[in-house]
Amino acid sequence: MTSCIVYHFAYANKRSEIPRALRMQRLLTQQFVVAEDLVVVGRFQTGLTNRDRHFADTAEFSSACRQAVALGCPLLLADIEDMLKRTDPRLIKECVVTVFRSGASILDARASPSYSRWA
Repeated sequence: MTSCIVYHFAYANKRSEIPRALRMQRLLTQQFVVAEDLVVVGRFQTGLTNRDRHFADTAEFSSACRQAVALGCPLLLADIEDMLKRTDPRLIKECVVTVFRSGASILDARASPSYSRWA
């Protein structure tokens, strides 16, 4: 069985909307984990109410990447495309560069049931 680290991220207009957004991501990643017979060895999440930062600029994302690299396992995200759509357009290039420099292999749960390596 392959191990993975899971990272959930939500942008929301109000703090009260963050739990629902994170729940939706958990459903996606859980389905992927079951379909691909993965073992989750770490979980991280971030919820923000503004777009001043991107998901790859959070301490939680950095920690998730470090743990994935240290364990030699991929980092599973719920929906990369949605995460980038919710990123301020001025920050997308910085976000993508940060993800590539993280050194972690990235899986996209939306691509289930096959692995979709992005980095």
